[in-house]
Amino acid sequence: EASLGFTSGETVAVVNVGATASTISIIVEGMPAYGRDLSSGGHSYTEALARSFSVAPEEAERIKRGQQPAPDPALFERTMLQVSEAIAAEVHRSLDFFLGSVAEAAPARIVLAGGCALVPSLRRPRPRAGCRRQSLAPLGQSTTRPLRLPPRRRRGRRRVRRRRWRLLLERRRRLHRQ
Repeated sequence: EASLGFTSGETVAVVNVGATASTISIIVEGMPAYGRDLSSGGHSYTEALARSFSVAPEEAERIKRGQQPAPDPALFERTMLQVSEAIAAEVHRSLDFFLGSVAEAAPARIVLAGGCALVPSLRRPRPRAGCRRQSLAPLGQSTTRPLRLPPRRRRGRRRVRRRRWRLLLERRRRLHRQ
């Protein structure tokens, strides 16, 4: 948060548009206040391109990624913009729900993250009034450090489980005797 310039009293909406789903997280003063999962993501672009060009999903994926030229560039742009506007409409509905039920203040910033944050047409729809928009490249701001996990304590857990199991069996025996 500090590396991205978030201030402590700021309300921020983070929209993570992934491959299969999107997640909206609204952070108020550094704490998550609202979250919602959406079923649209990168696959929505692929499916729409496959329908528009009447091609297989694998070929539509290559067209989407720019690995293969689109048969009709104008249709490609229209299709990508339609899907982007549908995703943006879902995000705006979620923000409206948040503002109507939970929020005291509107988000000062909308941060677009995830693999589809790089789709130009997704960044094109206008943000809400009073909101600044910021895009994050996937893993662009991250630093890599080795993750150190504490050593596993299997023996202790097994002992606890065995002890619990023994107590349970003893209780059942007592109840059965009575």
